[in-house]
Amino acid sequence: MRIRIAAVVVTLTICAGAAQAAEIKEVVTSPAANATEGGVAASAPSVVNLPLKIAQPSTARPAILSGLYVGFAALQIFDVYSTTRALSQGAHEANPVMQGIVGNRALFWSVKAVSTIAPMLAAERLWKTNRAGAIAVMVVGNGVMAAVSAHNASVLRSQR
Repeated sequence: MRIRIAAVVVTLTICAGAAQAAEIKEVVTSPAANATEGGVAASAPSVVNLPLKIAQPSTARPAILSGLYVGFAALQIFDVYSTTRALSQGAHEANPVMQGIVGNRALFWSVKAVSTIAPMLAAERLWKTNRAGAIAVMVVGNGVMAAVSAHNASVLRSQR
């Protein structure tokens, strides 16, 4: 079961990264625009008169951040699934904050949806001023959810 979970998270992370990997913005500059420097015309061979393509860095999120979002959402969904299944098989919720919530299915899904979206929104807001911090927020969130998911998987395994 743990291998399946890891495979799903890795696959979703790779797919999200591949979707953004090809995005590069190009700017075409004309040599005529750069032909004069300080009022003096620059003479250049005719080969240089071809348009020059300069790659500009993309302002889009890096593939790693999108992958972390997908992985985080997948881990949250597995947490809901594994918690619900373990509770139906006689386990009890270990988190005292969630003990009163897991009994109400709609409330449980709502709380998990908010706890999935909140770190993503925080990372998006942080991205504008601190890109490394935005990635760090999602890495920590994924680490915590991976630990929770591993614990849930071990509880489900022990119930067999």
